[in-house]
Amino acid sequence: MGVLSTYIWAQNEPNFGKGSHALPMGRGKPKEHGDPKDRYFLGKPEGNVVVMEDVTTTGSSTLREIAKLSKIDANITAVISLTNRNELTPIPGKDDEEVVEKFRKIYESAVGEKYEGPMSVEEAIFHMGIPYYALSEARTLLPAMFKKKEIPEPIIRSIEEEFKEYGAIKIKLR
Repeated sequence: MGVLSTYIWAQNEPNFGKGSHALPMGRGKPKEHGDPKDRYFLGKPEGNVVVMEDVTTTGSSTLREIAKLSKIDANITAVISLTNRNELTPIPGKDDEEVVEKFRKIYESAVGEKYEGPMSVEEAIFHMGIPYYALSEARTLLPAMFKKKEIPEPIIRSIEEEFKEYGAIKIKLR
């Protein structure tokens, strides 16, 4: 997704051509061998960087990517997600303590403020001073799907309960 977006964007630039634009990609796990500059990325991100995600849930992976980019002084201009699941960040006292603690460390390191508790992914990224854009959201996708398909009542109740507990917003499914 990122490579295609960069390529399409680059075609509109006056200096488009061989080697005119970097098409870096983040690695899922740091590379243990080879050139240290390729440890976290395949190709070093340069200039203005847009972080692209397929889906944002709690924001943990997005914040980890932002932290990696911060280590190389990248200028992150935005985060774009194909779909925002409209969920809260990990909830202290409710979610698995290890998950909450990992998120807390990432958040506090990236934002420089104490993690007080759950918030939307958009809020967490906003606290980092980065705009967040979602091309679609659960709050619009789910109701649209429920209108098109016959969904059994137990599944509807289950999703509604999940959003009451972990949703960053209210969703009306019926």
